[in-house]
Amino acid sequence: MEKELISIVVPVYNCENKNISRCLNSIKDQTYKNFEVIIIDDCSTDNTVSLVKEQIKDDPRFTLHSLKTNGGVSNARNYGLDKVQGDYVSFIDSDDFIHKDFLRIMLHIALQNNTQLVSCSQHICYSEHLKAKYEIYPKGKKEQNIILNSKFDYLQSYARHFCWGALYSKDIVKKLRFDKRLAVGEDALFWAESLINAGSVFYTNAELYYYIIYPSSMIYDEFTYKKYTDILAWQKIIETFKTRCPQIWKGTLQYSLTAFLCQRCITNYKFDTTGKYRKRMYDIVKDNLSLIENSSLPQKQKLDIFLFVKSPKTFYFFESVKENLKGFVKLLLGKRYS
Repeated sequence: MEKELISIVVPVYNCENKNISRCLNSIKDQTYKNFEVIIIDDCSTDNTVSLVKEQIKDDPRFTLHSLKTNGGVSNARNYGLDKVQGDYVSFIDSDDFIHKDFLRIMLHIALQNNTQLVSCSQHICYSEHLKAKYEIYPKGKKEQNIILNSKFDYLQSYARHFCWGALYSKDIVKKLRFDKRLAVGEDALFWAESLINAGSVFYTNAELYYYIIYPSSMIYDEFTYKKYTDILAWQKIIETFKTRCPQIWKGTLQYSLTAFLCQRCITNYKFDTTGKYRKRMYDIVKDNLSLIENSSLPQKQKLDIFLFVKSPKTFYFFESVKENLKGFVKLLLGKRYS
C-alpha cells in the first residue's frame, strides 16, 4: 500500500512552446501513484493555462492555482509550498520531465535509509536533440549517504546547485522558502538550507530527472543584475553555512564552497560582455585566492583560480586553446573509427 503522499510543485509561466504536456504526462505516468501536483501559474500571457486545464481535467491529483500578479519562480514555488499536504516534497520545472520511476525510486531510498533528503543525477538534453529513452544507470549503480561535515565536498556531483531532482521530507522544508530577491541561484540556496536541516543527503547516480536546455534559455541572454544574483546566492550560501554550521565550517566544506563561488565568478565574468559586474567578480576571486592556494583542493582548481587572478585574458586564452584541442581530438577519433 502506498501510504506516503508526495507533493510535487510545478511553477509555470508562458510555457506553451516548451511542452508543458510532456512534463505533466511524465508525472501522470509515474509507477508510484500516491501524489498530489500543485501547479502555480505566474500570470502567463500565452495559452499555458488552457493547455494545463485540458491536461489535468480528469485527474483530481492535479490542481492549478493562478497568481494575480507576476512574482517570479521563487514566489510561485513558495505559494506551492504553502499548499503542500504530502509527507515528501519535490520540484519539477515545467519544461523538464521525469523518469516513470522517479517517485518510486526516490521514496524507496528515503524510507529504506531513513533519510530526509534524496538527490538523483540528471540527464541533460538539448531541445533540438531530445531522445525518448535513457539508461537509468549509464555507468553502473552508485548510491551513498553523504554526511554533512567538514569533509563535505561541494564540488562533487552529489552537491546540488538546483532544487529539482530531489525529494525532501516535509519536516526539513516546512519552514523554508525561496529567496524572492534572487533570480538565479535561489534553488541552490534552498537545497543548501535543506541539507543543513537534514544533516546529510542520500545520493543516487540514477538519471531520473531530464533537464532540457533551450537555445533561448536565460543563460544565453545578456548578462544583467538578475544573472549577477547567482553570485549573491552563492555568497549567501557560504554565509549560511558559516553561521549555522560553525563547528564544521573549516576544511573541505569551506574550501569547496569558496572554490565553487570563484568558479561561478570566473564563468560569469566571461559572459558579462558589458563589464558592469566584472570588477566585483574579479575582486571576489582575488580576495579568496590565498584561502584556495592553502587549501587541500586539487592543483588544477588552484591553478585555474591563480591564472584568472593574474590575468583573466590569459586564462580565457588557455581555456579556448584547451577546448579547441579537445574538439580536434574528437574529430580525429571520429574519423579513425568511422
